[in-house]
Amino acid sequence: MVLNFLSTVKDKAISFAVEKGANFFDDFTRYGKMLQFDIDTNNKTLFAKVELDGENEPLSIDIKKYNIQQENDKYFITIIQMECSKKWLNTLIADFVISEKFEIPTEYIKYLSMFKLI
Repeated sequence: MVLNFLSTVKDKAISFAVEKGANFFDDFTRYGKMLQFDIDTNNKTLFAKVELDGENEPLSIDIKKYNIQQENDKYFITIIQMECSKKWLNTLIADFVISEKFEIPTEYIKYLSMFKLI
């Protein structure tokens, strides 16, 4: 019970930090604005809603299952199940994202470690 509560608090803190912080990084703001970010580290799910420049409606991204693994001194993320609010993008995700391993850039490892995601 206490561990679940602490995990929920941790997830809320991560969600808040990412949601607010993303809008201050040029790497993200050149594409648009983060409207919502929610993570559940126990169930390994993530939801984001972003307002992309030039789009009329926000894009919803729902990662229903992800996995982070370490190989030697590198970390990788694999998206196991994911959907978004654009049909054509779901097709692209199915073709190029699902089950593929993507290396997490080294500059982000410190944040994963800080939030005990690795």
